[in-house]
Amino acid sequence: TGTLHSEMGDLPSAPVGNVLFGRILEDLFDGLSNTGISSDSLPTLTSSLRQNGEKDKPLDSLAGKGRIRSSPLTIKKDDGQLIRAYHDRPEGEEVAELPVVVISPGYGETKRDYLTLAYYFAGNGFQVVRYDYTNHVGESDGSHYQVSLSSMKEDFQTVTRFVRDTWPHTTLIGVASSLGARVALKAEAERPSVALLVMLMG
Repeated sequence: TGTLHSEMGDLPSAPVGNVLFGRILEDLFDGLSNTGISSDSLPTLTSSLRQNGEKDKPLDSLAGKGRIRSSPLTIKKDDGQLIRAYHDRPEGEEVAELPVVVISPGYGETKRDYLTLAYYFAGNGFQVVRYDYTNHVGESDGSHYQVSLSSMKEDFQTVTRFVRDTWPHTTLIGVASSLGARVALKAEAERPSVALLVMLMG
């Protein structure tokens, strides 16, 4: 179990690896030693997320030293619905043991809304899996009139299980935004899967 950190101080532990929420601050990444990731290797999210001009920069400026390769993924849920996702990673690198970031979008958002953030991660040595919820806007199966927190939670759990099965020897990190953060936290409380959960609040 890890400790929940907020700007108001520590909160009780939850049954997940590490959880960060509130504003994304650089000093919150100091506690990554037990995940096997150094704070130096984790991209600084603050500039990417908080500076208004960042989203207007070319994606190549976020790609570090190399190029990024993106491939579509289709992930099947237990109920048969298909989750449409993308796998972003540094081109030309062996990805088997690179840490994987799963990006869980906010309500009313899709995987495309997180392209810049995904490329920022991929350009700094991470794999990224970003997806659309089922029964929601985006390309995954289902009608958005049928969206629920339960189905969003199942989507997160399905994607993290897929990542675990596909890259069993890598570190898994969850990044969840807005309502997606609540969904991811509930999913992790029910079935822990990630070493670190970062919740982005606007």
